[in-house]
Amino acid sequence: MKRVVQFRRDLHQIPELALDLPKTSAYLKQHLQALPCELIEPISSSVCAYFNFGKEKTIAFRSDMDALPMQEHSNVPYVSLHNNKMHACAHDGHMAMLLEFAYHVASLKSFPYNILLIFQPGEEYPGGARLLCETGLLQTYHVCHIYGMHIWANMKKGEVMVKAGAMMAGGEEMQVEIKGKSSHVAYPSYGIDALQSSVHFLSAVEQLQQKFPQSIVKFNKIESGYSSNIISDYTKLHGTLRTFDENTKNALKQELDNIIKQCEQQDHTSYHIAYDIGYPPVVNDEYLANMCISNLNVKILTEPSYTNEDFSYYQQNIPGVFFFLGSGHSEMLHSDTFNFDEDILEMGVQLYKDILNMYEKNQ
Repeated sequence: MKRVVQFRRDLHQIPELALDLPKTSAYLKQHLQALPCELIEPISSSVCAYFNFGKEKTIAFRSDMDALPMQEHSNVPYVSLHNNKMHACAHDGHMAMLLEFAYHVASLKSFPYNILLIFQPGEEYPGGARLLCETGLLQTYHVCHIYGMHIWANMKKGEVMVKAGAMMAGGEEMQVEIKGKSSHVAYPSYGIDALQSSVHFLSAVEQLQQKFPQSIVKFNKIESGYSSNIISDYTKLHGTLRTFDENTKNALKQELDNIIKQCEQQDHTSYHIAYDIGYPPVVNDEYLANMCISNLNVKILTEPSYTNEDFSYYQQNIPGVFFFLGSGHSEMLHSDTFNFDEDILEMGVQLYKDILNMYEKNQ
């Protein structure tokens, strides 16, 4: 069995969550400590390998590490050994590719930059990239550029896609609380119907979606009422907001505030909206992305994805590029039987090698 495949299968069996990944980090350290690199743990369970080629600047490559809180229902021989934990988002493959790439970096006699490999926990939650950036790691090691990739379903096996500019959406969760006044349904004039007001609100939001077709503003859960014969005095809506830039996000929030004011005046209800701040959009550096398009075997992604990725936090600090690597399977990420064609692991490693060649060619 190829080494990179063994890495993936070993890691697939020991999925761990968020920022608590002792077995995963120990596995990575076990292999990295034999290589000529400095091992760093900027935040809990993270593993960073620094290869010092004596240069002023450093380029970084990042893999996420954490799994999802779900039971695996696949029949592969390397199925998860941890109940209610599964690598259903391909982070096992990301780690395997970067770990294999570490062996290639270790074989280099020289390189025009130092190289930092970042194995980062907490991508799914709570945003380990932000926590890692806050440690000053990128500044300490003079990182000038960063690269990452995600194995992606519904793409051809081994196909690499990239897009200059916005590649993945930023997201926030929303909660809207509507307060009215309860009354027996036989005496509706004594009540203020919070549920009916939510219908007015949602109808206006649907029109808003048409005004911002490149964004998502949608409510997917509703809680309201006590009984079929009592007018609801309280309704709560849960939704999501996804955009590709801050200006659009701010404009959407202003529009939502305007709709709320209209509903309050029309229905005599009281509204409160709250946002759970998610990850910023993944915005690939234009210059670096175009350099990759010109020099690497990649294709241009024509439409950005509405999914989120905390790789965006690195890009708020330094220029970076994120790639999609086709899984060869149509099964979607976060499925309890998610898998991918393991041949793509070597293809992903080759992409990282090609990036190094690009730097040597363009130095």
